Amino acid sequence: MNAAHLHIILVHVPVVLIPFGVALLMLGIWKRNITLRGTAHSFFVVAAVFTVVAFLLGDGAEEIAEQLAGVVKSTIESHEEAAEVALWFAIALGVVSLGILAASRFSTSLPMKLHAVVLIFAVVTTGILGYSAQLGGKIRHPEAFEPSLVSVAGEEHQQESRLNEHKESDD
Repeated sequence: MNAAHLHIILVHVPVVLIPFGVALLMLGIWKRNITLRGTAHSFFVVAAVFTVVAFLLGDGAEEIAEQLAGVVKSTIESHEEAAEVALWFAIALGVVSLGILAASRFSTSLPMKLHAVVLIFAVVTTGILGYSAQLGGKIRHPEAFEPSLVSVAGEEHQQESRLNEHKESDD
């Protein structure tokens, strides 16, 4: 495994954990369930750690990706800029959540408004992470974002299949 492979694997953790934490936090606020809220905040802390690690692996991934045919450097730069914003939002979310977890050890009645503010911040962080992930996907998967590439590739495959069928029928 190289830095690019590890980056791609690890970057998915916060992209999944934070929205899942958002759902748990919403449910915890609605049900007034301290365990659900605590679990959500724990997810945000873990997601922040994975975001930092994935970001740090990004430079190595960039060096590898730049050597690949068809990779556009400006696409990498756009992803890197968005990833830096996502990094700081995820860190802030993780630090605040860690503070809430620590405070909840000493007091079971933290203000619901605090959880609501964190929820809004987590939703914003989810959007920023999602945008960064989308830009990262464009680095090596333009077919997922440009339907014209899929139809051209499909037509080429169909033409190739027809030629192969024609050759086999001549034999």
